[in-house]
Amino acid sequence: MENRLICTYALAKSLHEEGKDILDVFVPFILMTFYYTRKEILSEVEIKEYLKDFFNLEIPGHTIKTIITRAKRTGY
Repeated sequence: MENRLICTYALAKSLHEEGKDILDVFVPFILMTFYYTRKEILSEVEIKEYLKDFFNLEIPGHTIKTIITRAKRTGY
């Protein structure tokens, strides 16, 4: 679990250093929840739970909604 947490923070730091907005940094994590679950549709609650389980990230539901909206606008 500790290795996963270190990798999570390393990716977030790397994306942030590339000039990404702090919310944009979390898009890859949300996309990975779809990959890991093999589902095409997930609720905000499910995404929140999977982010906690897979990456030890606790992101509020309204923030997840904002991240998803931005990701859609940028073509994800």
